[in-house]
Amino acid sequence: MLRKAVFAVVCLAACGGDDGGDGGDFPKPGELAAFPLTSVQGGIAYTVKVTIGGGQTFDLDIDTGSTTLGVAATSCTSCPTQLLPKYAPGSSAKDQMKTSQTTYGDGSGWTAENFMDSVRLDGAGEDIAMRFGAIGTDNNFFRAPLFDQGIVGFASELIALGGTDSFVAKRIAAGDNGQFAFQFCPDAGTLWMNGFDPAAATESPQFSPMVPVSRSQPFYEVDITSAKIGDVATTLSGEAVVDTGTSLLVVSSAAQASLLDAINNSAGWKSMFPGTTLDENACFTGVTKTHAELDAALPPLTFTFPGTPSFTFTLPATQSYMIDVPDSGLCYGVAAADGLPTIMGDVVMRNFVTVFDVTAMQIGFAPTKGCDFGKPMQKRGVTQTGKPPAWRIRPDVRAHLVNAALRGD
Repeated sequence: MLRKAVFAVVCLAACGGDDGGDGGDFPKPGELAAFPLTSVQGGIAYTVKVTIGGGQTFDLDIDTGSTTLGVAATSCTSCPTQLLPKYAPGSSAKDQMKTSQTTYGDGSGWTAENFMDSVRLDGAGEDIAMRFGAIGTDNNFFRAPLFDQGIVGFASELIALGGTDSFVAKRIAAGDNGQFAFQFCPDAGTLWMNGFDPAAATESPQFSPMVPVSRSQPFYEVDITSAKIGDVATTLSGEAVVDTGTSLLVVSSAAQASLLDAINNSAGWKSMFPGTTLDENACFTGVTKTHAELDAALPPLTFTFPGTPSFTFTLPATQSYMIDVPDSGLCYGVAAADGLPTIMGDVVMRNFVTVFDVTAMQIGFAPTKGCDFGKPMQKRGVTQTGKPPAWRIRPDVRAHLVNAALRGD
């Protein structure tokens, strides 16, 4: 999860009146509210501002693939010195006298003292009291150039670490309707609670039923009926986690092989990148073609989802499997991991306003409007190093739930 970019404040008329900067009653539970997201490294991670303890505000990774809120605490002596601010428990904090711990597939993670304190998305006046982890020991979780202050999970209570709460469940208990939505643009993003702004999409969302959440399947999943590259069918199908905490599209090794084979054998690839072969770690520097030129030549990626009726989306190459990464170039945005469902991360979600309706157990996809995907970053004056990608971003599918080494340098 790489981070930090410019974000724009978005507030809808339905948010209500000005809160005078102190929270107030703006917005009330159940009302539509919008919150700006910070885009990191052109859209391979997104953070939201969260206020804890009434006055301490932090940039936290927003993650639909995990539940527990974890924030760097002043007690964290192993955290990088440049990691600021840190959470300082105040008079409103209650030490739960318990700890929580999480470890990722590559061995990174953290240990935290559990506290209960007030938590709210920055700008939402209604605080909720919830239990979370105040991170006291960092095991390579915070690292350059990441350096936000933690993570806020939006997944179900079933995968909350022991002694911690679910933000979404707490918001529903406070009166929210169980809907939240995201728009991911390269340079900004928006989180909506209790619906979304239809002006951000070109059409109404089409909904696919969510795979029932259970202890054996605790994530927000839909089924992919089929997928193809151009006119070539692939082996990509089946259950797919829709996860804001994953940067890439993660597929099985078999599906990866079919995707790469179809792309490398396409006439468009051979004309755009003659004499080169795309593989999982490929990045191309010095690309002078615009996104529009690349998308016109390279085969698109098409997904079909079940619904009433079923529906199909065709995604351009540079908004699905080829992404711009500062200091790396135009990079392949698909990773392979066996033993997991497909994970539809940010590289896929940026095509849509994605609506999570955990009350009706469905996920909606509406083609996004207003994002500027522009030209490749190397034409924006970003210096390219020619190094292999150093941004295999961790998805927040916890190692204690599944065996997967998906986070890495």
